[in-house]
Amino acid sequence: MIDGSSEIPDLDKKYEIKSRKKFDTILQAFDENVAFACKLADQLTGPEAVLFTEYRSDLNKVERHKIALRRQGVFLDEPDNEQVPSLPPKSSKKKKTNCIIS
Repeated sequence: MIDGSSEIPDLDKKYEIKSRKKFDTILQAFDENVAFACKLADQLTGPEAVLFTEYRSDLNKVERHKIALRRQGVFLDEPDNEQVPSLPPKSSKKKKTNCIIS
């Protein structure tokens, strides 16, 4: 069941593209090089540092929401028009076998 108590934030509307790219770079760096990520995070000043904290929180809310939807069978990352490959048609010709039933 999806938690309706907290609204899912629209990251595109709430954060500027420039800020989002910077924040995403820092978050990605935490996975690859923690010391470098800490250095980048320390360079954030004033309201930018507060925004980064809010962005991380909002990003976690979005991810939790996607996980909850996946558990219900809804996959947002997949395109709706993607066609599932079908099985090839069965051959109408019967294969001859050399099996003799006695």
